[in-house]
Amino acid sequence: MATNSYWPSSQSWRRYWPSGIIALIAVIQLFFSFAILGLHSSIVGIGLVFFCFASISWYVMGFVCWAFFLACWISIFCVTCCNRSSVGCATYVMIKNILALIFSAVLIDFDRRFINGQLLDYTFVAIGGCTSLYNTDTNFGNILLSLAKAQLAASVIILVSSLVFIAIYIYVYIRAVNDGRGGNNENFPSSGQRPTYAMPQTNWSFKVPPPTEYQEEATHLERSIVHTVDGLRTVVCQRCGTTIDIPERF
Repeated sequence: MATNSYWPSSQSWRRYWPSGIIALIAVIQLFFSFAILGLHSSIVGIGLVFFCFASISWYVMGFVCWAFFLACWISIFCVTCCNRSSVGCATYVMIKNILALIFSAVLIDFDRRFINGQLLDYTFVAIGGCTSLYNTDTNFGNILLSLAKAQLAASVIILVSSLVFIAIYIYVYIRAVNDGRGGNNENFPSSGQRPTYAMPQTNWSFKVPPPTEYQEEATHLERSIVHTVDGLRTVVCQRCGTTIDIPERF
């Protein structure tokens, strides 16, 4: 039966929801979010220990962005494993991906400005009383630049994965809503089930005619009793009892 609801049913949602692709997105975000954590921790450590300067906004924002990435892939795993047919849970995860997309764009901007030398002018401050361990044997400036580039690449991958999730959500939502309006929920089984078809039942009823009774006289020849006395055959009629003497030999 067709409906005018703008909220898809759980059965339609489960049918179109690509659990395998969603699980792959969760794994990608898991891997690259921890990569960002390691890279950003290295950037902060090198800046504080070897250069004795800090960019408070960049340093703090990097860990804040990672916290949103962490919450995002955890929620994706939850909706993949436990609530594949829940539209509400998928919507919640979609909002998490929007936030992850925003914060990945913020982190990309910080990394881009640092790589281009635009971040050093007004965000980095020297740490008073810090003794720099920088030496000429190791070029930590190039190491810091390489770490920033790697973090930018990982942030781009997080951004793209969030975009893919949002696109999948919109696609599945439109398909599921149109499916519900078209009244197809009853015609298609949920994912993982084979369709069943009901064969029409033909009412084959036969009426056995009552047995036909035939009178005994119509089906059998009339019986006669034959007696042989003194060379004569006596035939007695069963109806009228008339006796007829018939000689055995004519």
